[in-house]
Amino acid sequence: MKKQYREKQVAKNAQYFLSKLLSGLETFDSSMRGVFLSVTDVRVSSDLRLCSCFYTLRIDVTNVLPAQVSTVLEENKKRMRFLLSRYLNLKYAPDLRFTYAAAFDNVSQVQKLLQVIRKS
Repeated sequence: MKKQYREKQVAKNAQYFLSKLLSGLETFDSSMRGVFLSVTDVRVSSDLRLCSCFYTLRIDVTNVLPAQVSTVLEENKKRMRFLLSRYLNLKYAPDLRFTYAAAFDNVSQVQKLLQVIRKS
């Protein structure tokens, strides 16, 4: 029971820190200026060595594709991993895995379709 609590606390703190860190994504790459990135979920393995980060984008605001953001995140993973481990004060720096959560894109497409149906 205590182990699950520790995982949840580390995941919660990691989500908070990564949200703050990725809100300034242009500091990692100047081409990401104006990108609105939101960390939707963070899951941590039971041994606290793997941190899976799920994120979404506001694509309607910018012309940046999810693949471009994914590339920037992968290129800067080592630096983010270092900063995260210092913030969390863990013995081992957790390996970061970024996953684009496309479910929110599907929701916006469904909403657009519903609007079209309502108009006709």
